[in-house]
Amino acid sequence: MPPQPHSGESTVNHDLQIRERLGIDTIIRYSDVMQMTGLSRSTISRRVTTGEFPKPVPLSDSSARSAPVGFMLSEVKAWISRHAANRDTKRRV
Repeated sequence: MPPQPHSGESTVNHDLQIRERLGIDTIIRYSDVMQMTGLSRSTISRRVTTGEFPKPVPLSDSSARSAPVGFMLSEVKAWISRHAANRDTKRRV
């Protein structure tokens, strides 16, 4: 039987932690990316368009603009790590 989440911990977060420990990548939704990065949906979309943020993964065969998409957790975490590593090398004005 897998370990159960601690009180106050969401089941989704707990499942992500287990998948991460096992080396299994997963797709996360815009709301998760927004929470992890502190960026708005429009900023994320703009940065995807300019190549400054990982490309989303389509979650359906639809080509509609509102078709659901997600992001690979590993790519978002790598983006966050790169930005954290660069914070000390950028000049502050």
